[in-house]
Amino acid sequence: MFTRKQLILGVVIVAGLATKGFGHPSIQVKGATTRTIDKDCPMPGQNNCDWSNADLKFVINYSAPTDKKVVKGEVQVNNGPEVDISTAMGLPKANGSHEIKTTWNLVCTDAVDLDVKVTLTTDEANGKNKRSKTVRFRLSCNKPVEKPKIGDGGSNYIPPSDNDTSVPIWIGILNADLALAHDILLEETSLPIGWSIEPPLPPLVSLGPGETSMVTFDVIVPAGTAVGTEGVLTLTGTFSDDATAQDTGTASIIIAPFGACCEGPSDACNEIAEAECTELPGTYFGDDTLCDDVAQACIVPAVSPFSLIMLASVVMIVGSICIRRSRRNVGSATSREML
Repeated sequence: MFTRKQLILGVVIVAGLATKGFGHPSIQVKGATTRTIDKDCPMPGQNNCDWSNADLKFVINYSAPTDKKVVKGEVQVNNGPEVDISTAMGLPKANGSHEIKTTWNLVCTDAVDLDVKVTLTTDEANGKNKRSKTVRFRLSCNKPVEKPKIGDGGSNYIPPSDNDTSVPIWIGILNADLALAHDILLEETSLPIGWSIEPPLPPLVSLGPGETSMVTFDVIVPAGTAVGTEGVLTLTGTFSDDATAQDTGTASIIIAPFGACCEGPSDACNEIAEAECTELPGTYFGDDTLCDDVAQACIVPAVSPFSLIMLASVVMIVGSICIRRSRRNVGSATSREML
C-alpha cells in the first residue's frame, strides 16, 4: 500500500507531466481534415486537371509546451520527401499559425486521396518531441456530361392586333460532344393555349461532333391577345441515346403597345415597344405615337458651312486678343524688373 504522502507526490508528478505535455507541440487544423474537391476534365488537348495552391490549402494553429518553442516544421505529401518549412513559418516560436499550400494534377478521369502531413518539433536535439497532423484532399478529375446546348430566342415584342400575328424565332442548337455524333430530339412546351408553331418543329436534328444548327419557325399569336400577355416557348433538346443528356432554351413573345422611338444621336425613328427603345438607348415618345408626328424632334440640326466659318472666325479673334494681352503683361513685367 502507498502512504498518503506517496499518493500526493504521485499526483503532483503526473500533473506536472500533463502540464508540460511531455514536450510535444499542439497542432490544430482550422476546418475539416478531409476535403473533397472535384473538377471536370478540361477541353480536348488538355489531358490534366490542375489544382493550384489556391485550391489545396489549410491553416494550422500551433503551440509549444511551457518554456519550449517549436523549432522545426515539415510538410510531406503522400509519403513523399519531407520539405522543411521552418523558415517560412518564422521558427523558432512558442506559438502561432501558418497556412499550408500545395499543388497537384491528375489525368482526366483519375482520382486520388492526397494526404498532406504537417510535422512540428519542439526539440530538434533528440528528435522525439514531435507531433503531426494530416489533411486529406479527395481529388477527382471527372469527364463532364456531354449534352446538347440549346440557345435562347430572346424577347420578341409585338403590338396588339385584331389579326393573327406571325413572330419569327431563331434558336441555335449545338452538339457539345466533341467525340461523337448525336441525334437530338426536340420538344416544344409551355406556349399558351391557342398559340401555335408553323411549320411544326422537326422531331430531331442530326449533328456531328461539335456541329451546330439553327431551327427557324414562326409562333402564331391569336388575334385579340391582350396587351401585357407574355408567351414563353421552351425548347428542350435531348440526345436520343441518353435521356439524361438534355438542355433547354426559351423565347418569349410579349404583347405591348408601340410608339415612336428616336434611336440615339441619329435621326432614325421606329415604332417599337418602350422596352426595346430603352435598350437602344433611344427616346420614347409614348404609346401609340407615330414617327410622322415626331419627325422634327428626331432630326439632329445640321451645321451649315456658313455657321462653321463664323465659329472659326470667333475663335481666331478671341485667340488673337488673348495673345496680345499676354504679350502686354510680359512687357510690363520686364519694365518693372528693369526699374
